[in-house]
Amino acid sequence: MKFKVMAVVFAIGSTSSLAQTPSLQTRSLECRIQYGSAQDLRLRPVQIVYQAKQIVQVTVDAQPVYAFSLVGSKLLTSVDSERIQIDFQKHQINWHSNLRDILFGEGVCVSL
Repeated sequence: MKFKVMAVVFAIGSTSSLAQTPSLQTRSLECRIQYGSAQDLRLRPVQIVYQAKQIVQVTVDAQPVYAFSLVGSKLLTSVDSERIQIDFQKHQINWHSNLRDILFGEGVCVSL
């Protein structure tokens, strides 16, 4: 009989602590990037996972990035030696990237 009472108390305690933890949310972007003067256009998917208004993970091309930082309205990261800057402006999200000072990319991202 005592065992059942303890189980109910534990279940209630666990539920209340889970309810207080903010859930993870994901923002998905599709970035249309033009590389070089050859008019090479590529689609680059980006996912930003955040919890309580704080970014906890970023993926580019379905690959988690090693590190990222948020400076003002700009998300800075890199993938495979390509330095990426995603600028969240009021009405538009812009992508700027630099691959070893050889290939540069610019484009616009849209929320999915």
